[in-house]
Amino acid sequence: MATNYAPRGYAMANGQSMSIRTNMALVALIGVTYGGTMQSGMVQLPDLRGRFILGAGQRQDAGGQPVGSSYAPGKTGGQETALLSSANLPPLSATMNVTVTTPATAAIIDLSTVTSNASTLALPATTFNAPADGLVLKASGVSGGGNLAGGNALGTANTPNLKLYVDATPNVTMRAGSIAGTLSGTMAASANTALNGAMPVSQAPRSVATTTTPALSGADRPFAIMPPYQAMNFYIATMGYFPPRP
Repeated sequence: MATNYAPRGYAMANGQSMSIRTNMALVALIGVTYGGTMQSGMVQLPDLRGRFILGAGQRQDAGGQPVGSSYAPGKTGGQETALLSSANLPPLSATMNVTVTTPATAAIIDLSTVTSNASTLALPATTFNAPADGLVLKASGVSGGGNLAGGNALGTANTPNLKLYVDATPNVTMRAGSIAGTLSGTMAASANTALNGAMPVSQAPRSVATTTTPALSGADRPFAIMPPYQAMNFYIATMGYFPPRP
């Protein structure tokens, strides 16, 4: 009914307790189906506030076979919202193939300011050698015209009997270019040699392929499952003609 009060001979079906002694006919019909005990002398009325009415019993198919669940009078259940879990979802397995490409880069590094500990380099001893026969003594093919070695180069004797060699210790400087060849020697090791200057560095483009599995995510919030509705008050008769059994 649409009224906000129970008419005479009715009570709102709000789950309230009723005295057995003053409602014998009502108790004979509903008993303690909706709550209460005979020992307490009180029974409860159905509580239909915010609830739908469901027909008691169990449905049967065309062949007379039971279908679905069985609902006894007074049974309550259901919920206004639901929360899905992973067990309610279909199986999901997904992978993604991802290729990450870094662009080409180029930079200039100032070696003197790398770090206070890394801007020096210890060099080992280095030896360089050349065969002795790689050195030659060069002389001029022009006939000699002087008798002094200082500032001059060896030349060709201008007389057959002129002797150009002596076993004395050399004590004069000959003309530049008189000796040609390759030197050899050893450069001593250096404990710390300072690094100075600029070193160019570059990196070619690189591509890295990987496979990843996306994780499931969600807010874990319930969602409404209430169908469209319009609220009204329900009443139950407490007085009147007692309904006869068939």
